[in-house]
Amino acid sequence: MMIRVGVLVWLLLLAMPAQASLSVSTTNPRWIVSSVTGKAVYFSSIGGGPEESLQFNATFRGLQDIQRADPVTTDFTAALASVRGARLNHMRLWQLEQGASSSAAHFKDGTYLRVLLDQLPYLRIGSRTDGTTGVPVTVGIYDLSRFSQDYFDRMRSRVQETLAAGVYPSVMLFSSGHLEYDDYSIGHPYQAGNNANGIDADMNGDGKVEETMTLADPGVTAFQDGYICKFVDTFKDIGDVMFEVTNEVQRRGSEDWQDHVMDQIRECEGQQDSVRHLVMQSAYDFGQRTNNEYLFNNPRPDIVMPTCTSDGTNYDANPPANDGRKAIAWYDTDHAVLTCGTIGADVPWRNFMRAVYFGYLNERESAPVMAAVRAAQAQTLDWANTRIANLLDMVAETGTSICESGYCLYNPDGSEFLIYLPSAERKYIDLSSWTGQYRVQLFNPADGTTTNAAEVRGNGFCFFTPPWGGAAVVYLKRTQSSQ
Repeated sequence: MMIRVGVLVWLLLLAMPAQASLSVSTTNPRWIVSSVTGKAVYFSSIGGGPEESLQFNATFRGLQDIQRADPVTTDFTAALASVRGARLNHMRLWQLEQGASSSAAHFKDGTYLRVLLDQLPYLRIGSRTDGTTGVPVTVGIYDLSRFSQDYFDRMRSRVQETLAAGVYPSVMLFSSGHLEYDDYSIGHPYQAGNNANGIDADMNGDGKVEETMTLADPGVTAFQDGYICKFVDTFKDIGDVMFEVTNEVQRRGSEDWQDHVMDQIRECEGQQDSVRHLVMQSAYDFGQRTNNEYLFNNPRPDIVMPTCTSDGTNYDANPPANDGRKAIAWYDTDHAVLTCGTIGADVPWRNFMRAVYFGYLNERESAPVMAAVRAAQAQTLDWANTRIANLLDMVAETGTSICESGYCLYNPDGSEFLIYLPSAERKYIDLSSWTGQYRVQLFNPADGTTTNAAEVRGNGFCFFTPPWGGAAVVYLKRTQSSQ
């Protein structure tokens, strides 16, 4: 029997698995949903790390072999194994835009940050020696109208390897914060002398190119637009990679530029028949911010990465509950050093219980504290993605009317409750609005053990005191409704 070619192609397309993708839930926009499972997925990640720690710092060196003095080649496969070994499921892949940058002191002693000259997005057509810093530094010369396909192939390969390891990646398009923190940006392709296209982004002559984070130079913007479309095209068939616009811009005036980047991503996705990617926008100019409304009120990002602000908002001590009015809240502790308090093992739990995703820069705390925080991250992931029956329907307590501790995820139909008790104090949960019998489990974050407790009934208050004298997690699952 003969089958028409068109029918055969259609049948083959039907047999192919649907492209995996991530999206924000339309019914409960506190959570990200996987198209593969149809379920909510919670993420907790390592976002960087001390330079002497190759494995966890590979998130910083994930896309490029960033080095200071001696050549460093990142063992990316080992890094992924390390992340999986820590039972984490998200990896933030950084990108540095320039081949050489750092403080004047680092240039003087030869420990400046450097990226291999061919590990930048544009095609290198030569090199030159720059003496601006007082020491000779080799920098690349690039054609901004042509891309380095090897760079984009490497980036795509790293993302695919990450996903194959069961870890979801996000990738930065720009590394803007580093353009401000460093004294010199001598290796940036948009610096005069580093390109064959007549671009000089250092409009104020301060040795840096922080002006690239504005729309001040249409020529710069045009080349950035081309780069954004090439970036999107690289991942147009990979829907479970997230795009991060940039990292912690500190200058005012970048708002229009960041909005333009996000608009350009969507335009390029439409032009290239790309899947829609989740776009992340991190806090910027956050040392001067009264609140995070500038992020939450922007309709463009799917995920916003707020921080602590002068109105008392503190994602370390008392994270605001995500009320579902605006997409995803994702606390990145990289942004905490100037504005928040101290990171401890309780912080991942406090954020998870407020429906806030969590990223940890394991760099500033002592080794025991870093290990404890990572262990708490793994515990929250286990509860979110495995032990809770239906995370997608869970909402966060926004006060203390239901859970006295103030840290509670619950299903509004009363079928499930997960409560975090930060201390050994006796606390109640008010089940007056629900009836039925509930199975009770007590989880000890200190040692990872779970014990069963006596069942409780709804239609009243229930009190819990951790029997081990420390923080506890209480899980209630309704086993039967009242007859």
